[in-house]
Amino acid sequence: MTVKELETRCEAVEQEIVSVKLEIALLHQRFDEQQKQIESLHVTLKTFMAQTIGGSPSQSNSLLTGETLIRKGKEVAEDVPANNNEAQGNDRNRFKKVEMPIFGGEELEAWIFRAERYFEIQKLTDEEKMIVAIISFDGIALAWYRYTDNREKHQDWNDLKGRLREVSIRRKREDNARSSYR
Repeated sequence: MTVKELETRCEAVEQEIVSVKLEIALLHQRFDEQQKQIESLHVTLKTFMAQTIGGSPSQSNSLLTGETLIRKGKEVAEDVPANNNEAQGNDRNRFKKVEMPIFGGEELEAWIFRAERYFEIQKLTDEEKMIVAIISFDGIALAWYRYTDNREKHQDWNDLKGRLREVSIRRKREDNARSSYR
């Protein structure tokens, strides 16, 4: 290789490094924006849960911050002591503050199974399912959701599930194809 070729390659590498640094800066900026959105959604969810279950947003905070027992990735629900609301037939509180599992892009089918059990326990409407599912996204799953939702809105929980499964299948095929070339 000649000196000129080495210089050309070196310049190309330097340009690529600058490009990568810009991408990282953009990712940091997007991450900060997502954090703010998550915080906003968290406040909205607390308010929503307070209105749905009854009580104040500060009471619903305990719903979202971990009174549920989670051990080794499995949710444990406990019976709530009887109170006036339950005596009036409000069975939304049959279980003690079960948390929605977080989805970061791995083990899709397990997450869907647990999410559907959560929806069933909480007796959520389709609109509520979408709100809660979106708030539970994290990392690459949240980035994927934001990207796809900007292009074409997700219609409902079943549509979201279907799209997640399509992406999961596509990723598995790509991973298998890559591993077969090694």
